[in-house]
Amino acid sequence: MPAAEVGAGAAIGSAVGSSPSLNYPGLELGLLGGGSDRDSMSTRNGVGHFGWVLIAGGWTGDAVSDTAEVFDPAGQSFIPAGTMTAARMYQAAVLMPNGKVLIAGGEKAPEKALASAEIYDPVKEAFSTTASMLSVHIGGVASMLPRAKVLIAGGRSGNAEVYNPATGRFRLTAAMPVDVAYAAGAAIAH
Repeated sequence: MPAAEVGAGAAIGSAVGSSPSLNYPGLELGLLGGGSDRDSMSTRNGVGHFGWVLIAGGWTGDAVSDTAEVFDPAGQSFIPAGTMTAARMYQAAVLMPNGKVLIAGGEKAPEKALASAEIYDPVKEAFSTTASMLSVHIGGVASMLPRAKVLIAGGRSGNAEVYNPATGRFRLTAAMPVDVAYAAGAAIAH
């Protein structure tokens, strides 16, 4: 099912080639590479190196969730993927070249913004904290940049930040001319 049909989902692009990142309120979906079992299963399945889908956080209808699952397209099943370090919805997420997923910002409850960020490691099947962003981003866009860095932009913050996985830190970059939230973003060839 495409991310837009999931309702409250967001697609996370691959770490190879272009890295699209679509944001919709709620759950975050992403194509995962990572652990050897998952790599071999997705390759045998004809999906290529990527194919598993991470679904993390979101709104349950009653509360903000900190749960995560991975969808296995070969087995047509969901597998528990651990507990996030923080319950969050409207977060931005992107698959990084190292196979890990950066999940940043969002809300812990309606109108209670988060600046925190975390990393999902599909090999360890675990979430861990990383440095917090310098501002909050609710419904921001996450997209890969050259040299394995990540852009987090928009999300009712008025600015953009760059995450460096080598240092585990964010730094401010140019402000957006028009701040948007719940927008779609994709890396493009230039």
